[in-house]
Amino acid sequence: MNGITRCAPVFAVASPPDIARYYAATLGFSVQGAPLQEYAIVVRDGYEIHFIDRHSEASGAARGDKGGAYFTVGDPDSIFDELRTAGAIIHYPPTDQLYGMRDFAVLDPEGYWLCFGKKIG
Repeated sequence: MNGITRCAPVFAVASPPDIARYYAATLGFSVQGAPLQEYAIVVRDGYEIHFIDRHSEASGAARGDKGGAYFTVGDPDSIFDELRTAGAIIHYPPTDQLYGMRDFAVLDPEGYWLCFGKKIG
């Protein structure tokens, strides 16, 4: 399946590991994997929230981006080709990330970013 299978909000924060620990200790979420300094994921009842370092180039916060959403998909490369062909504003192309996902992101005209990816392996 190449389509969207899940969606999670992505919040730009000062410290992804710190906010992930807060969500785990206070809000009942579990930290997924080992949080990196620039990215962390928490999950509760099968739903994820992703956190990205607001100072990271990937977050786009320095450019005024408003935040975004992370879509889990079957084949990010084919979706990338589809969106690029349709004229999407490419934020970054498909990339194998340190947080274990292969993903890419596009920007909408209002400054929100949409990331599409799947677990590597």
